[in-house]
Amino acid sequence: MTPEDEIRRGEEASRIANNPLFKESMAVLKQALIDQWQLTPLKDTEMREHLWAIYVGTHKFEEILRSIMDSGKMAAIPKPQV
Repeated sequence: MTPEDEIRRGEEASRIANNPLFKESMAVLKQALIDQWQLTPLKDTEMREHLWAIYVGTHKFEEILRSIMDSGKMAAIPKPQV
């Protein structure tokens, strides 16, 4: 991948991550998962684990977006001339 590709991907990831509708949607999703997890009976371990795994997945998704953003920022830093 070229530095230009990295920069473009980073900029696109930033637009997504900073989009107000995206932020709201992620917040609503996370809260819904927490609410459902709290309502799940303690003995329903399988469902509680499933909901927790999805919740953790939302954070992993955001982490991937941040990583792409950071890669784009790094690619945009001028390289020293040798």
